[in-house]
Amino acid sequence: MIHFSHTPPLRFALAVLVMLAVTISCTADQISIGDLPKTIATGDALDVPVTYTAEANSKATQLIIIFQQPKHSVKKTVYRKATRGNEQTTTIPIEVPGSAADGPAELFAYLSGPGWAPTKQAKAYLTVKRGANAIDADTVKLTKVPSGVWAQGQKYNVTVNYTLQEKSPANHLVLVFEQGAHKVKKTWYARELKRGAKTDYKWTVTVPSTAQEGRARLYVAMNGKGWSPTVETTAHVDIGKATPIVDRYGQYALNDWPGKIKTDDDLKRVDEEEVRRLAQWPRSKDFDKYGGWLKAGWTAKATGFYRVEKRDGYWWLISPEGNPCFYTGLSAVPGLNWPMTPIKERRWMFEELPSREGAYGAAWSHRVWGWGDDSPYVAFHTVNQIRKWGENGWKKIALDRAEQRLFAWGFSGGGKWGGLFGDGARLAKSEGIGCFGYVHTHGKEVPKIGGKPDVWNPEVRKAIHDTLERQTRRHRDNPFVVGWGVNNETDWVKAKHVLGFLKQDADCPGKVALVDFALKRYDGNVAALAEAWKIDAATKDDLYGMTLKPTKRDLEALRHYFSDEYLGFIYQTMKKVTPNHLYFGYWIVPFWWDNKSDWHLIAKHCDVLGYDHYAQFHDAGIEYLMRDTDMPILLGEFSFTPHHNGTRGYKQYKKVGAVDDADAGRQYAALIKRAAEDPRCIGALWFHYRDQPLTGRGPGQGNRRTIGEHHMMGMVDMTDSPKWDMIEQVRKANLAASATRQQAARNKN
Repeated sequence: MIHFSHTPPLRFALAVLVMLAVTISCTADQISIGDLPKTIATGDALDVPVTYTAEANSKATQLIIIFQQPKHSVKKTVYRKATRGNEQTTTIPIEVPGSAADGPAELFAYLSGPGWAPTKQAKAYLTVKRGANAIDADTVKLTKVPSGVWAQGQKYNVTVNYTLQEKSPANHLVLVFEQGAHKVKKTWYARELKRGAKTDYKWTVTVPSTAQEGRARLYVAMNGKGWSPTVETTAHVDIGKATPIVDRYGQYALNDWPGKIKTDDDLKRVDEEEVRRLAQWPRSKDFDKYGGWLKAGWTAKATGFYRVEKRDGYWWLISPEGNPCFYTGLSAVPGLNWPMTPIKERRWMFEELPSREGAYGAAWSHRVWGWGDDSPYVAFHTVNQIRKWGENGWKKIALDRAEQRLFAWGFSGGGKWGGLFGDGARLAKSEGIGCFGYVHTHGKEVPKIGGKPDVWNPEVRKAIHDTLERQTRRHRDNPFVVGWGVNNETDWVKAKHVLGFLKQDADCPGKVALVDFALKRYDGNVAALAEAWKIDAATKDDLYGMTLKPTKRDLEALRHYFSDEYLGFIYQTMKKVTPNHLYFGYWIVPFWWDNKSDWHLIAKHCDVLGYDHYAQFHDAGIEYLMRDTDMPILLGEFSFTPHHNGTRGYKQYKKVGAVDDADAGRQYAALIKRAAEDPRCIGALWFHYRDQPLTGRGPGQGNRRTIGEHHMMGMVDMTDSPKWDMIEQVRKANLAASATRQQAARNKN
């Protein structure tokens, strides 16, 4: 600012010259509308003569012509590119809407910048007479727009009331959120509209995370082909800063509770308390380093590896040293930087994200699932461990602490998803950490037809062998490996797999094998099979060469045959490549199957029937299956997820929930007791070590509050703080489990 009262004469004169120069160089844009007819009919084309000047430094980029009758909700808009520089004269055609009403109408001409930022406007009036092209007017109105400040990334429900006339050329609604000055724009479409009557259409509008504080425009139009709206309306909303839901420690930001971490000093204080507690809970001397119970009063043959044995009607897991064990495991240990949460399009949810450089770089990763998204991921518990233990020493302390916790809490060892993989490999080499291995055949090296490999094809069989051998090779002689699972949870043979093979050509070995099996059901009679399957086939070669669709009964029989061949080959292969370890199948999940026969199909092809089930142990849905299973079983995943009545941001797990940590501990103890008393069950594995992120573990991306699993199912929370109300009961149950099992066996006998 220039203060003239203190400006010397020469400087005053220079200042005036500068101001004059600026005034001359910033002459305002100009626009005017030429002569128009006084009256025009609906549906007629109106040529609008416009003269304008858009200065070289003008923000104007386009000409906008608007015909409107606000009283009748009639509006028509035409856009043209504006030319900067000298005065321009042009004619812009605009069609008078067929829905225009008899009476006055307004015509506007604008020079406008990006978004809706007019630099100059002109206005004219004319009279409309409804002619032969007149139609009843479409209408559109924003009837519900939430008041108050809208926040970035948040969702708001908007209601549009519309009338789409029977003869209207329009065919869809369009809703636009726009901040032109910030180049923020998002569009939604509604294409299935009713004609003839007033109708409400409800939209859920998500404010873009790139939106800026200030005003935004909501524009709604009834639109036809291209961009030819028959009616439009506009509302404005105020955009404010979004309220984050996750604090800098990965906790729910919108509530408080006893023990919530608020400072780095709180992290260190909780760590000091944990060190004190762990010192009071040394590793029990009642168990060998593999989890075998030393006070059973009996031992079995020691083979140097885990195995199973039936004694007095009860199955037992036998440790490598020959001691009986009811195995209790904790999955996903140590989880140095897992689980993580995706960040892309969701930064507004977090009060503070750690730097991706320097000390906290270890907390970040990208495409952690290998598929499904292109988002950066962050692990808040990793950040909190670095805050507690420092950039240089945190990883070693975290690994040592995970091992110390595992045994102080009474677990036999690790569960699934830890031990052998990633940051758990170090634990697998240390004394006394049992673990369960996972291998798969998902890669491209194993060819598949519709998701399943052709196990009748020698080349495919070799590919399966080679990939399983490669994944298990370095752990073949590891005594801490309890056993293996292949292709977690979803590897049963489905009816669609059979149908996929039956579509193949005659050179497909699997197709030939399935046809041959089907023919045996008809005593080799091609004609009988053809009649039952309603096909035209006279020879076996005809069947090999055509697409087949068997009867429902035959399809199920073929599925069983395929299952036996496929699951049997996987089992045989695993016993070849890792002969010293147990095989648990694919960890079947009850009710994730074509039908209950899948339980019995996998039971034939494993050493121990491993299954994942989030329910009480004697759940009515599978108890009858367990009764019919004369073999050892092991519960591979279970948990009881606290929800704290929503006060910590997590919702109740729809399958099995707990009110709080203490309730989760009670339910854990009850399940372990029931499982230990069951003659078939040799162990149970809690899923898992850490809470999942409040915003979800992925995979995926986008402006959603949760993406993927998001449950408080950990023994430690997102700040790496143990849940003592749960753990105290977990420890007691774990340490008592083997004794509970032996007492149950004695009572029964």
